[in-house]
Amino acid sequence: MVTGIGTVSWGTMRPEDLIPAFADELERLGGRLPARLRSRMNLRGYYRSEAATFDLEGLFDSLDDLASPGCYFGASEGDGSDF
Repeated sequence: MVTGIGTVSWGTMRPEDLIPAFADELERLGGRLPARLRSRMNLRGYYRSEAATFDLEGLFDSLDDLASPGCYFGASEGDGSDF
Protein backbone atom coordinates (compact mmCIF):
# COMPACT_ATOMS: atom_id res chain seq x y z
CA MET A 1 0.00 0.00 0.00
CA VAL A 2 1.26 3.47 -0.90
CA THR A 3 0.57 6.22 1.63
CA GLY A 4 1.68 9.77 2.15
CA ILE A 5 1.19 10.96 -1.42
CA GLY A 6 0.04 14.35 -0.22
CA THR A 7 -2.02 16.27 2.28
CA VAL A 8 -5.27 18.02 1.47
CA SER A 9 -6.11 19.19 4.99
CA TRP A 10 -4.47 18.81 8.40
CA GLY A 11 -4.86 19.91 11.99
CA THR A 12 -8.65 20.11 12.00
CA MET A 13 -11.70 17.92 11.97
CA ARG A 14 -14.16 20.81 11.61
CA PRO A 15 -16.57 20.41 8.69
CA GLU A 16 -16.22 24.14 7.90
CA ASP A 17 -12.53 23.48 7.21
CA LEU A 18 -12.75 20.04 5.63
CA ILE A 19 -15.61 20.55 3.18
CA PRO A 20 -14.09 23.53 1.30
CA ALA A 21 -10.64 21.90 1.23
CA PHE A 22 -12.04 18.60 -0.05
CA ALA A 23 -14.28 20.36 -2.58
CA ASP A 24 -11.32 22.34 -3.93
CA GLU A 25 -9.21 19.18 -4.20
CA LEU A 26 -12.00 17.32 -5.99
CA GLU A 27 -12.24 20.09 -8.57
CA ARG A 28 -8.45 20.28 -8.89
CA LEU A 29 -8.39 16.58 -9.73
CA GLY A 30 -11.07 17.04 -12.38
CA GLY A 31 -13.91 15.58 -10.34
CA ARG A 32 -17.43 16.91 -10.60
CA LEU A 33 -18.67 18.85 -7.59
CA PRO A 34 -22.45 18.82 -7.14
CA ALA A 35 -23.77 22.36 -7.77
CA ARG A 36 -25.88 22.20 -4.63
CA LEU A 37 -22.78 21.78 -2.51
CA ARG A 38 -21.19 25.16 -3.32
CA SER A 39 -24.49 26.94 -2.74
CA ARG A 40 -25.12 25.16 0.60
CA MET A 41 -21.64 26.08 1.85
CA ASN A 42 -22.84 29.70 2.15
CA LEU A 43 -25.96 28.93 4.18
CA ARG A 44 -26.04 29.83 7.87
CA GLY A 45 -25.85 26.70 10.01
CA TYR A 46 -24.88 24.45 7.11
CA TYR A 47 -21.70 23.07 8.67
CA ARG A 48 -23.62 21.83 11.70
CA SER A 49 -26.36 20.23 9.62
CA GLU A 50 -27.10 16.71 8.48
CA ALA A 51 -26.60 17.93 4.91
CA ALA A 52 -22.97 18.82 5.72
CA THR A 53 -22.40 15.35 7.15
CA PHE A 54 -23.88 13.81 4.00
CA ASP A 55 -21.80 16.10 1.74
CA LEU A 56 -18.59 15.32 3.64
CA GLU A 57 -19.19 11.59 3.19
CA GLY A 58 -19.81 12.16 -0.52
CA LEU A 59 -16.58 14.14 -0.87
CA PHE A 60 -14.64 11.34 0.86
CA ASP A 61 -16.11 8.79 -1.54
CA SER A 62 -15.46 10.94 -4.60
CA LEU A 63 -11.86 11.65 -3.62
CA ASP A 64 -11.24 8.00 -2.83
CA ASP A 65 -12.63 7.05 -6.25
CA LEU A 66 -10.07 9.40 -7.86
CA ALA A 67 -7.12 8.04 -5.85
CA SER A 68 -4.33 6.42 -7.84
CA PRO A 69 -4.17 2.62 -7.91
CA GLY A 70 -2.77 1.36 -4.62
CA CYS A 71 -3.73 4.60 -2.85
CA TYR A 72 -6.72 5.76 -0.86
CA PHE A 73 -8.16 9.02 0.36
CA GLY A 74 -8.50 9.11 4.12
CA ALA A 75 -6.81 9.97 7.37
CA SER A 76 -3.10 9.39 7.70
CA GLU A 77 -1.97 6.64 10.04
CA GLY A 78 -1.01 8.24 13.33
CA ASP A 79 -2.79 11.56 12.66
CA GLY A 80 -6.54 11.38 12.23
CA SER A 81 -6.69 15.03 11.16
CA ASP A 82 -4.21 14.66 8.28
CA PHE A 83 -6.13 13.79 5.12
